[in-house]
Amino acid sequence: MRSAVLLILLVLLATGCTGGEPEPVVAPVRVVVGAGLSPEQQIIARMYAQALEKAGFAVERRFDGGSRTAYVPALRRGELDVVPDYLAPLTDYLRTGVPVGARPPAPTGDVERTARVLDGLLTGTPMGVTRPSTATGQTAIAVPKTLADQSDLVDVSDLVRLNGQLVLGGPDGCLEDARCLTGLQDLYGLRFAGLEELGAVSGELIFEALADGTVDVGTVNSSAGGIAAGSLVVLRDDKLLQPAGNILGLYRTELPPAARAVVDGVNRALTTEKLQELNKRQELDGQDPDELAERFLEDAGLL
Repeated sequence: MRSAVLLILLVLLATGCTGGEPEPVVAPVRVVVGAGLSPEQQIIARMYAQALEKAGFAVERRFDGGSRTAYVPALRRGELDVVPDYLAPLTDYLRTGVPVGARPPAPTGDVERTARVLDGLLTGTPMGVTRPSTATGQTAIAVPKTLADQSDLVDVSDLVRLNGQLVLGGPDGCLEDARCLTGLQDLYGLRFAGLEELGAVSGELIFEALADGTVDVGTVNSSAGGIAAGSLVVLRDDKLLQPAGNILGLYRTELPPAARAVVDGVNRALTTEKLQELNKRQELDGQDPDELAERFLEDAGLL
């Protein structure tokens, strides 16, 4: 009899039936993660998804969200919960929907000022954003590492010491662009020995020209994989010529604070240099974006 009683007690304990009401089963909160078109956004979206799953959320992946004109309305409708985006481009997109007379100022290279404008644009909408990451994806000036080391180049302003000696490789239209040659001349006081217009910012032709010495300075995307592949150095835009392209998470305000914290944690772990390496491995080396995201999160202690 004593053995039988002990056996019954053990079974009750094992099944959690100790005489009280059973604990209700709580389903994990569902979070739909979207992504924009760029390979970089695709990697970051996978980071969000994996980190959110680690935190106990039930994640649905919708990485075919399309461009900003598609995924922002999807967020408004509640079809997506969070998408990686960029500070100045998102700000510029939202302000175009405001009547001209009430439209806030255009985004600038001032991160805090642009973030305040964005916060104002999101007021009254079902959307919010995390704090901007230090990692950026924006137009930038890059030089070969050998030149940076030899001439102690850190900021774009440092190029003034080499006025008249360097050739600039820029996109088509750079000659009259206020954010390209004209801006570099007027804001920074730079003078170049020549200008080569080579297609698009961060295009293959610009990286090839930097590699073979046709140009000394190139306009690139700050997080491009070609920077890591070509041993280039991005110079700091110390006079804020370019609008701030800091990474941030765009989310629905219904997203739980715990989930927002996970996304913010991923963004805080990112740096521009880490993005350069990730983009190189995906775009140039053909590595799988899911594996790249997982490895990054593991190295950052987020998985």
